[in-house]
Amino acid sequence: TAGEILLRGQPVTFATPHDARDKGIETIYQDLALADNLSIGANIFLGREPMRKAFGFLPVLDRKAMATAAKETMSRLDFHVSRLEAPVSNFSGGQRQAVAIGRAVYWDAQI
Repeated sequence: TAGEILLRGQPVTFATPHDARDKGIETIYQDLALADNLSIGANIFLGREPMRKAFGFLPVLDRKAMATAAKETMSRLDFHVSRLEAPVSNFSGGQRQAVAIGRAVYWDAQI
C-alpha cells in the first residue's frame, strides 16, 4: 500500500499501463496472456495493431507488417517454426513462452 518506484534511479509514477510502456516497461505474464486463436504477429501487436489505408481511406490491419515483425523478432530469439501465421494454440508450451517473450522484445522492453 506504500512505496516508491524508481526507474534508472529516478522516482516515477504511472497513471496507466500505457504510461509504463512508454517508459520501456513490458509485462510477460506467467500465464502468458496470449490469444490462442491468433498468429504470432497478431499476439505481438495485440492492442497495438498497425493499420494501413485500403483504397486510400479505409483503415485495415497491416497483416504484412505484423508477419514481417514476427519473423524478424522470433529469429532474434532463435525461434524457428515452419508456419509463423499458425495460431499459437498449435505451439508447445515452450514455444508459446517464446512468443510472450518476443512480444516484449519487439516493443524494445528495457524492463
